[in-house]
Amino acid sequence: MTTWASRYFIHPHSLTSIFKKIQDMGITIIPSGGAYDTADLMHFWATRGEKKETLEIRRKVKTETDYDRQLFILAGLPGIGAVQAIELLKTYGTPMQVFSAFLDHSPKNFPIKGLGETRVKKIRVLLTNNLLEVEKTRMIEHEFKEKVSLLYKILGAKEAELGKTTKVDLTPMLRERGLKLTGNKPVLVARLLDSMKLEEKVDIKRFVQVYNELRNSKDRHHQIPRDLALFYSKVTK
Repeated sequence: MTTWASRYFIHPHSLTSIFKKIQDMGITIIPSGGAYDTADLMHFWATRGEKKETLEIRRKVKTETDYDRQLFILAGLPGIGAVQAIELLKTYGTPMQVFSAFLDHSPKNFPIKGLGETRVKKIRVLLTNNLLEVEKTRMIEHEFKEKVSLLYKILGAKEAELGKTTKVDLTPMLRERGLKLTGNKPVLVARLLDSMKLEEKVDIKRFVQVYNELRNSKDRHHQIPRDLALFYSKVTK
């Protein structure tokens, strides 16, 4: 597919979308290395009932030129097809000069016919955005939220554990602590939690570990929730 795409200056993503729609229609697609390979396959299928022959795929040597590769690079830009790629290369000479033209010219008055303001703006964004930095920021944001969520889970672990029990399960725990047995389940759970020491309700060592990881990895604009910060101060005095 890549060879075919580069020959006709069509980006592989476009072909992938087309082939996906064909497969959705129930039509089977069998990939091959190129036109010669496809011809071999068709010949084999057409004659295998008549002749005893084995299938041998011939590997075609790539004959792409640097000019083909330059056009393929330009055809990968948003909204740029084969015609625009040829025109851009003819006008500016090299892909690097084409990229410079997209940055130097106003999107409203780009000199190549057929390239409007919206398309040129998209290309400028693609050429100038530091996507690695964007992805890094997203990962930091995700990690921050995950750790904050984990800290709240650590704080509420005992309550969640008791919440999964029944009143019958809670009765011996209440008796062991000399607590009243009256009330509905939420009342009994709250009564048990109130009677417990902090160390019984929270894995303090784990909380401190995760909190320190959060503090060391967070970005400068991240604010740790105040209740978590206060609890950390309380248990690390």
